[in-house]
Amino acid sequence: MTSSSSPQLRHPRLVLAVALILGVAVMLGLLELGLRLVAPYGVVSVGWSTSGNGRLYGWGFDGGEMQVVRDADSGQLYLNRANPRGWRDLPRSFDKPDGVFRVLVLGDSNIFGYLVPADKTVTHQLEDKLNAQGIKAEVINLSYSGWGTDQEVEALRLEGMRYRPDVVVLHVTGNDFVDNFHWQLDGKFGRRRPFYYRVGADGEAERQPNPNYKIPTNTRIKEFWFRHSELVKRVYTGWKTFLALRKSKYELSRGQVELIGYYLGQDAQAPIMVDLAALVDRQGVTEEQLAELAMRHGLNDEQRETVLRMAERVNSQEGSMQSLYKARMEIAAPHWQLFAALVRAAKAEAGRGGAKLLLSTDVDEGRWTREMFWHNVEPSSEAKQRYFALNDDLRRLAAETDVGFVEPLLPAPRARNDAHPTVAGNAAIAENILTALKTQGLLPVELVPVGK
Repeated sequence: MTSSSSPQLRHPRLVLAVALILGVAVMLGLLELGLRLVAPYGVVSVGWSTSGNGRLYGWGFDGGEMQVVRDADSGQLYLNRANPRGWRDLPRSFDKPDGVFRVLVLGDSNIFGYLVPADKTVTHQLEDKLNAQGIKAEVINLSYSGWGTDQEVEALRLEGMRYRPDVVVLHVTGNDFVDNFHWQLDGKFGRRRPFYYRVGADGEAERQPNPNYKIPTNTRIKEFWFRHSELVKRVYTGWKTFLALRKSKYELSRGQVELIGYYLGQDAQAPIMVDLAALVDRQGVTEEQLAELAMRHGLNDEQRETVLRMAERVNSQEGSMQSLYKARMEIAAPHWQLFAALVRAAKAEAGRGGAKLLLSTDVDEGRWTREMFWHNVEPSSEAKQRYFALNDDLRRLAAETDVGFVEPLLPAPRARNDAHPTVAGNAAIAENILTALKTQGLLPVELVPVGK
């Protein structure tokens, strides 16, 4: 009589493998669930193309998603959840409470608060300042890192005016003029926005669907895992941290070498410049190599320290630096024409809701100080005048279109390792906006506290 054995006994290795796989799966599932409940994490500050706001504007967050920014100087990470509509702001209602003064601020990473906690952004600090003076105010933040003026106008139209703001502030950054044309680029930057604006036959901004708009399948898959798996977020963060730790503090780009040449007053054929050029794009340039090079070419202590600073990875510069160094911030005519048309469109949109439009600027003494620290600009009064010429252009545009201008009276300090404003910088921008609201008579008389 033949006895039959159970499947477990006939295939012990298979059973063990299945049990092991199931055990690991259960363990990972429990770990994923625990992380979601106890320690949710974020991996990006710009948002996702597959989110609701991403499908409207090109990238953004859904309500409640984790947002993360990193202080470039301290390395401190700041995590917060997006508000119910996906913005880095307090929860807001379209219904405007009686007696509330509302300011809507549109911008890019400078308004998003790229380096600071969520409660230290420009808008949060401006709201605190207004409330501290006895004015019941709400300052609403509609911004994402990397935005151009076109996306800001789109957000104003689709959502911003639904809050019934009294004042709309459009914060202008120097790269906005180019950002508004990114839809023309090849690759991911050209296909991210679902729309674009152009100057129509009447000279005004005209919205068009972007024929190149597309969210590739690989992007959809990648974003699904990054948005929904806490384990994937941590594996990704760990890998990026590992790669960052392996990198040298120094790495020379051609732009950095060019700026070092301007600082030293040496042309590209000078021996020291030839030696520096030989280090371009080389991985693992060390402080010892640079110090030895400086000593060999007879640099004094101050020059040596400055060259070492300029060679840091955080100051990496691509392309020709001549325009930056000379502070020739020329804006191509088509770029300015579209920007001006977008400002007029924003003014019209705000005006239909009874709101006043103000232009705010990223060009201030704080930014100039940082550029000087890194020797990115020529140390001359002529260069400084050229650098600040954008503000003159903005003032003229504001006067021509009958919108306000926020004078950058207080300098907004920037981080050493990043050009974005620090907490103090955000506070300075907020104070400048507050001053503009007061001096331009935009605080309703019944809301202005006596003696303030």
